[in-house]
Amino acid sequence: MPSTDSSSLDAPVSISRRPNSGTGHYQEGQMIPNKVFVRYVPDLFTHLDICRIFRDYGTILKCELLPPAPHNAGYNGGSAFILYETIAEAEAAISALNGLVVPNVDQNDGTFRPKELQVMTARQRGPGIKDAKIIIRGMPEDWRTKQAIVTFFQQFGQIEACDLINTENYAKYPMAFVTFNLRKSAEAAVLSCQTLHPNPTSGVPAGLVVTHSRKWAPKTRHGR
Repeated sequence: MPSTDSSSLDAPVSISRRPNSGTGHYQEGQMIPNKVFVRYVPDLFTHLDICRIFRDYGTILKCELLPPAPHNAGYNGGSAFILYETIAEAEAAISALNGLVVPNVDQNDGTFRPKELQVMTARQRGPGIKDAKIIIRGMPEDWRTKQAIVTFFQQFGQIEACDLINTENYAKYPMAFVTFNLRKSAEAAVLSCQTLHPNPTSGVPAGLVVTHSRKWAPKTRHGR
């Protein structure tokens, strides 16, 4: 597993400003081979923290840090986009840094919970891939693994990430986040689970609640 070098992280960061470094010629959802997407960035990470991790793999043309949405703060973290000069540089960064464990402090209970970065090729953003995340609650006992959740929800589309939340506050009633590659897949999952009558044929267990994650606000130590 790769690890960060504290001495290298203290060095200055420079980002090249080259003409024609945009990605506007890609269609929505299309892969951008020289651009990297990073998921699960710790809440306290800064723009420089991300740049310092990724600069060793090539010339960075643009580095963008997106803070976590209010309903995801302390759980899934933020995200980042890094645009490299070449495809080979982006591929090298993905190969070396996907799965990198970085320090993180849970903002909900103050405990140390390291995060594992998920690094992949970025896709051109647009309304069709926005709000593609759902939250699942009311799961039966045999659903409380990532594999069980993915097995059911993959029928609605390509799943990019699945996160099971079973921290101390949610040990009795865990929940899960599923991120699809397209918003229409998330909408199909929500609609199907709301309209299908719970039975063995439909596969929807009684008590299951599936909603868009943007409509959910997490509990805090001081209540909602």
